[in-house]
Amino acid sequence: MDQQTAQMLVAGGGFAATLLGVVITQSFNSRGETRRRKHEAKSRWHEENYRVCAAIVTKATAVERSLYSAAAMLDDNEREQRMPGTKSILLSPEEGIEGVFDRITREIIVEAVEDGFKVLDEMDDLTGELAIIGSPEQAATARLLADQMLDAVGSLEMFAHPSDAYGEILAIRDARESFAEAARDNLVAAAE
Repeated sequence: MDQQTAQMLVAGGGFAATLLGVVITQSFNSRGETRRRKHEAKSRWHEENYRVCAAIVTKATAVERSLYSAAAMLDDNEREQRMPGTKSILLSPEEGIEGVFDRITREIIVEAVEDGFKVLDEMDDLTGELAIIGSPEQAATARLLADQMLDAVGSLEMFAHPSDAYGEILAIRDARESFAEAARDNLVAAAE
């Protein structure tokens, strides 16, 4: 073998080794980039799940407190009809119903009920998001919490007896705690 052929073989071998090194390096970089992107996506989902769960708990707590305060305006008189002439305080006369509640009582309860319905609309959006980014248990307990909040708002809207209304309102706390537990379990599992 002459010197020129040897040089060509060495140069060709060097070129092949360099090319192989580039291919191997690119392969490792590609795998690393894929892992990094998956990790970032998982992290974003985790952060988004946390944000939605925190918003649900915060809104449920706010509604519970508002309804609990407004329920103090309910009377405990036993009547065949809680509000003669209507089933909803929202449809009652603005001046109140004589012998049942006055204008100020009506305003306090109506404000709490309307605020409760606004939050329930927001809860619909949040539970929809959670159905996509959360676990099935999170989504189910969020729906139960929203249903309990609706029951509690409805009890004030109907000017229910205080014992019934407070029972519905306090049940929000149990539903919220069940939701928070499901959220914690999912968030901890996702972080591992």
